[in-house]
Amino acid sequence: MTLEQIKYVLEVESTGSINRAAAKLFVTQSALSMAIKNLEDELGYQIFLRTNRGVIPTPSGKSLIAYLHAINIQLDHINKLSYQGDHPSVKTFVIATDGFTCCSMICGYLLKKYGSKNLQVEIYSSYGDQSRILVAERFAEVGLTRVWSCNQQIELRQMRTLGIAFHPLYKGELAIKVGPGNPLFYDKNLEYVTPEMLSEFPRVKYDCEERGPLASLTSLGIRETKAPILTSSRAVINDMLAYSDAYYIETALPENMFCKRATPERRVIPLRGSSVTSTIGWIALKDYRLGDIASEFIDMVERWFNGELSEMNIIAADNYH
Repeated sequence: MTLEQIKYVLEVESTGSINRAAAKLFVTQSALSMAIKNLEDELGYQIFLRTNRGVIPTPSGKSLIAYLHAINIQLDHINKLSYQGDHPSVKTFVIATDGFTCCSMICGYLLKKYGSKNLQVEIYSSYGDQSRILVAERFAEVGLTRVWSCNQQIELRQMRTLGIAFHPLYKGELAIKVGPGNPLFYDKNLEYVTPEMLSEFPRVKYDCEERGPLASLTSLGIRETKAPILTSSRAVINDMLAYSDAYYIETALPENMFCKRATPERRVIPLRGSSVTSTIGWIALKDYRLGDIASEFIDMVERWFNGELSEMNIIAADNYH
């Protein structure tokens, strides 16, 4: 297995498509398909299943990809050490996030404030316990994660075992996110949805949620009549919301906490009739002293979830810098 093949597999897994992966990698579709096929022949098992909706990892492929992600992070750190050796004055900030757009927005602000020549930012977007493991293994200085009420005791105990401190930021009920492919997107009088209203639409979710607290929608009162759309990529989730009538379950946030510039064609609608809530919080190793950049980032994140900071505030500050 070569480093190039590792990069190819991870890009295909991220995009869920040979075509999109090839475009992002600047290689031909046939060359990428052949590289994946050669690796599958070398390993003796299939990594991806080809479907009408794109490609999805096989069970063996999922296990392989988990290891490849860890290897890729190690390679990133080797490159970072090399870069820091040549640029000793450059500060580095690494964060693991469960896909919260505000993290990218705030990191963008910090890059403009300090300059990309003086600050190197690494953002690892993950889901479930992946961000917690990255913090526990010291790959990331801090993380932003979500804990579901129906699994709270287990998740908090897991973090304590990993030596991680969880700092709650915001507790909210559930909501669904839809795009222009779903008719609910256009109903301006719709203030909330009920479980019964969702039975005719497919749910798009992370494949790891098959084992999580929301693996079954029965606890939410939602009767699934359509097969769910599984993916390991946040980009694919956003694509499916744009081009299908699927919905995605997330935390209900106030209007002022939306990052509208990043997702202008999305609508978040509160879900009524469910007792499940989620708590968003930041994590770091217990008793760990944050660096200057991490401390500034956490201060901005806390102000964001307290409602003291908005997207317009940050954009205005960006323009100032």
